Amino acid sequence: MEKPYPAESIPRPSEQRAATSPAEVASPDASDSPPVSVETKHLEDRSRASLRSADPSIPDAVFRYLLEAGVQAPSGDNAQPWKFSVDENHIYVLVDRDRDRSFFNVDQVASVISCGAVVENIRIAATSFGLETRVEGFPKSENPDLAAVLRFEPADLPADPLHEVLWKRCTNRKSFASAVLSPLAVDALEAALSDFPDARLHWVLGRHGLGKLARIVHRADRIRTEDRRLHEHLHRMVRFSDDAARNTLDGFPLKNLEAGLAGEIFLRLTRPWPIMNTLNRLGASKAVASHAARAVRHAAGAALLTVSGCDLPDFLRGGRALQRAWLTATALGVSLQPMAAVTLFWTRRQREGLHAFLPRHRRLLERVFAGYQELFPEVDFPRAGHVLLFRLGVAPPIDQPTFRRKPSRQLINFI
Repeated sequence: MEKPYPAESIPRPSEQRAATSPAEVASPDASDSPPVSVETKHLEDRSRASLRSADPSIPDAVFRYLLEAGVQAPSGDNAQPWKFSVDENHIYVLVDRDRDRSFFNVDQVASVISCGAVVENIRIAATSFGLETRVEGFPKSENPDLAAVLRFEPADLPADPLHEVLWKRCTNRKSFASAVLSPLAVDALEAALSDFPDARLHWVLGRHGLGKLARIVHRADRIRTEDRRLHEHLHRMVRFSDDAARNTLDGFPLKNLEAGLAGEIFLRLTRPWPIMNTLNRLGASKAVASHAARAVRHAAGAALLTVSGCDLPDFLRGGRALQRAWLTATALGVSLQPMAAVTLFWTRRQREGLHAFLPRHRRLLERVFAGYQELFPEVDFPRAGHVLLFRLGVAPPIDQPTFRRKPSRQLINFI
């Protein structure tokens, strides 16, 4: 029998990541720290005490809190490609293949990266309950979708400070201020990967390098816009009304895309592929790609995150490393926006070659990849796993967050 879940004990992501309720008490400077829930603190204190007792099982309410923290992870097009099983002191994280079968998600690599971010969120949140997390990635199992087993043990350890920003992390597509990424921020993001020795950040800092990267992104986004499979997948994930966004709790609310009024009209008009295809012949794909390239040029910096291998366990670790870096950026007040087309196109080429791409795009892709390798000469391109390419900078807070499906009977199997 499941115990009732005190939903008011956590910030609700569906009502902006820093939502407040009557039970929440803000810190002296609420702009710098998330609100602290009375129920959450009581749950943490009570759980720390109970977990030090002879009973090794973890209360259902703690499990649900950990899962609610876990699903704040990023995912491609906010598809949320995960599900869970739980027993007395384990959480099993599984890839939900049906959530994302897009062309971008070759061999479910993008979903595995997202599941890695889920794992890291859960590990961070568990420290607030005095729990140490043992993570086994892709254990031997009859279920090929089992990405990770998390085993929790009581431990005398401090709460991870990144717990405070789990509900604040987001993708920011707004225009970034003209600035240079400080060496302190670079050092902090590098230090965030210390638990993952095979994960590396490869930096693009300076207008010359960002200009080169902008040209690469322009070509990749042009291909993305001209490929019917990717166009139709994107439009399946855009929620064109508030009701649609709140009903599905996934995908992109239209305002989250920061397209502006003209861009929103364009998105509505081009939902049918024949219209988009006709406009592409008139240069629409180049105009769309120019918008992405301009965003790169105005960034304070950009980085590529890689891991040493390109098997699924490597990408799971890469997802964990990515989440720590992203949360660290959030804590520093640095905004981040993924530029996933480049890395996902490369991953498909790495795993399958170019045959799956449209013939007219293959020559353009070779130019993309030539520029990509020239920009990051230190990367072992044949062997490294490319987790994510992203831009960084300073931007106003987003106006419309994405939603999350809350962990429920549809997502959790209590063993």
